[in-house]
Amino acid sequence: MDNICLFERLKTAKLTKIGEYAFAYDSAGKCKEPIFDGFLAGIALLDNDTFNENFIYVPTLYLDEKRTDKRHSSLSTVYTEESVLKREQLPLSYSDTTHIFLLGPMNQTCLNYINALNGNVIFHVQGEASSPVRKTTTYPDAMTEHPGIFPCSFNLWTGEEKSRLIRSKITHSYTVKCVPNISQTNVSVLSNVGPMVQVDTVIPTILLNIREYMEQVCLLGNSYTIPFENISIQAIFQDLIDKDNLVSCQMLLEHSTNIPLLSLIGRRVYNNADPIPFSDYAFNACMDGLNGDVQFPSIKTDALPNICFEVDATRKNHAKAVEGFRKLLPYEFTYDSITDLDIVDGLGESSESGRAPFFEPMVTSVSFMKDAKQSAF
Repeated sequence: MDNICLFERLKTAKLTKIGEYAFAYDSAGKCKEPIFDGFLAGIALLDNDTFNENFIYVPTLYLDEKRTDKRHSSLSTVYTEESVLKREQLPLSYSDTTHIFLLGPMNQTCLNYINALNGNVIFHVQGEASSPVRKTTTYPDAMTEHPGIFPCSFNLWTGEEKSRLIRSKITHSYTVKCVPNISQTNVSVLSNVGPMVQVDTVIPTILLNIREYMEQVCLLGNSYTIPFENISIQAIFQDLIDKDNLVSCQMLLEHSTNIPLLSLIGRRVYNNADPIPFSDYAFNACMDGLNGDVQFPSIKTDALPNICFEVDATRKNHAKAVEGFRKLLPYEFTYDSITDLDIVDGLGESSESGRAPFFEPMVTSVSFMKDAKQSAF
C-alpha cells in the first residue's frame, strides 16, 4: 500500500532513467509491488549501530533434501534454539569480510562461481524456504495474507537443485527480523484492495527511511542522508527484469569499496503469443505444459493447449534484457560474457527442475523489453 503512494508521487516527478523504468513497470499493473531487493540491499548497507537498533539475526538451520516431487519444494529452513545475534556477534566480521548477493533463482553460472571461491564469504540471499513446522516470516506478509499464492518462495520455484547445492556450502545461516520494539511511524497509505481509499497504518521507521532513499536517490536523482556504510562486495547475482532488480544493483554498486562482478540471471521462455485475461489465472493451482514442465499459476482456459519451451526466444530475451539493464546502471561494475549457463534450469526441452519460471505473460514489457518476445517467463 505504501508503494501505491510512491507510484502516485512519481506521476508528476522528474525521474532518473531507473525512475522512468520503475514508473513504467508499475504502470503496467505492478504498483502494489514493493521494491523488494532494494529493502534487502538497504538493510545490508546499514551501519552496525543502526542495524542493531532495528534488526536482529535469528539463527536458522537448513534441512534440505533432494527434491522428489516437482510440485513441492524439498528445501526447508527452521529456527534453532540458539540466541539471536547483533551484527558484531556474527561469526565473521561484517565490515572486513567479502559480501556476495544472491538475489534471484540460482543458475549454473552462480554455482560454478561459488564452487571456485576460497576464504570466508557473507552471502545475502533474497528468497527463503518455508518450514513445515514454522515459517521464517511469522509476521503478516503477502505470503500469509494470500496463502498458497506461491508453492514456495519465488526465487526457489526454479533452480531449486542449484539453490540446494549452494545452501549446503553455507556453514551459518540467519534470517533478519525487526527487533520487538522497533521504532514505527504512523503513515497514511492507499488501500491495495477495492477502491484506493486512504488507510492509516504504522510502518517501521527504518523501512520508511530506506524507501525514502530509494525514491529520492534512485528514482528522482536527489540526495538523501541515511546511515549506510560501504562494504566489500565481490559479486551480485541478480535476475531480470523487475524494477527492484535495478534499484538494488544501483544501491550496492554505489556503496561497494571495490568494483563488483555483476552477473545477470536469465529465465526460460515458453511460447504464449495470445493474451489471456487476468481473470483466467488460477493462483492456487499448477498445470503441466506440453513438455511436462509445471507451470504456475495455472490457466483456467483452453486457449493455450500447447505451451512449450523456446530456445531461441530464451537466448534473445536474455540478451535484450542484459543489454538494457546494464545501460541503466549509473555505477561501474565488471560483467562476464553472456552464456547459456546464465539460464536457470538450462536450455533442454524440459526444465532441469521440471518447472517453468513464474508464469507472467500478464506483465506488460516496458522500456528495453518492449521489443522482446511476449512469453511465459
